[in-house]
Amino acid sequence: MPRRNVKGPNIRVNAALVCDDIRQETSGKIIVIGIYVGDIILFKFPSKLSLSFLLLGTADSLEVSLEVKIEVPSSEKEKTKTYTQVIDNTRSKDDKEFIIALVGAPITIGGTGNMSIKIRPKGSKNWKEVSSKPINLGEGL
Repeated sequence: MPRRNVKGPNIRVNAALVCDDIRQETSGKIIVIGIYVGDIILFKFPSKLSLSFLLLGTADSLEVSLEVKIEVPSSEKEKTKTYTQVIDNTRSKDDKEFIIALVGAPITIGGTGNMSIKIRPKGSKNWKEVSSKPINLGEGL
């Protein structure tokens, strides 16, 4: 995945993972379960999933909250369905690295296309896509 800058504070997302679940051990280590590598293959539409998203990045300063938006193909009149979440307290101790974990987002995917993960500082008008993931129909088992 290419690195992409976001306007506002100098924010760079270095990695974006789509997975089934994210857990944190008492030691602070993060466990990522069921990473989607390549396309997301579904066997019917619409499909209801519980997806988790892990964004790793750096920033000069994160004195603002961040918003994360997930767009997926929809079977409804609009072409995409949007899920948005505001993330507070994303800063690391040194204000240079951040981790954003969206865990168990209930998402309904209506058809083939691309899932888009976008980010922006809260209040900003412009979204920046930091990753996308193709969604395709698989053949029956």
